[in-house]
Amino acid sequence: MRYKARTVRDRFVPEMLVRYLQALGVDAFNEAFYLRSDALLVEKTGALPETLSEYSLDSARASF
Repeated sequence: MRYKARTVRDRFVPEMLVRYLQALGVDAFNEAFYLRSDALLVEKTGALPETLSEYSLDSARASF
């Protein structure tokens, strides 16, 4: 069972994320999913609270 693994990275693997999202009807890793006519774009406005951090897509990808 994955939840007994020592690190979070080992407990929650990308394949699990894909399965969980697909169970909710979100095909997040399929480009066609975002081209649907009923898709919405949500954008952040204003500053983040000091307790949160914001990352660009490139910097987030670099950390993996």
